[in-house]
Amino acid sequence: ILMALSKKNRMTEAEWTVQEMVRQFPSTRLQGYTVLVDAYAKLGDLEKAETWMRPIDEGSEATVVSYGAILDACAKFPQALKAREWHER
Repeated sequence: ILMALSKKNRMTEAEWTVQEMVRQFPSTRLQGYTVLVDAYAKLGDLEKAETWMRPIDEGSEATVVSYGAILDACAKFPQALKAREWHER
């Protein structure tokens, strides 16, 4: 569902879906947030990608997939300094 919403650029609905999913099933937080990071990266919205990346990074939940998504967003702009910051975490 999340990927379908993001492919249609229906990000408000995708965000709501993730928030509701995490509210009901907290163990889905990492996966849901990572999907949003990846979707915003693909849309070229680094600010929103970082917004969803920060909580999983700060909670030490981020995975190589999460970091790959945020680095992809940095590469699209290009934002070499931001990419370095994320890479060094």
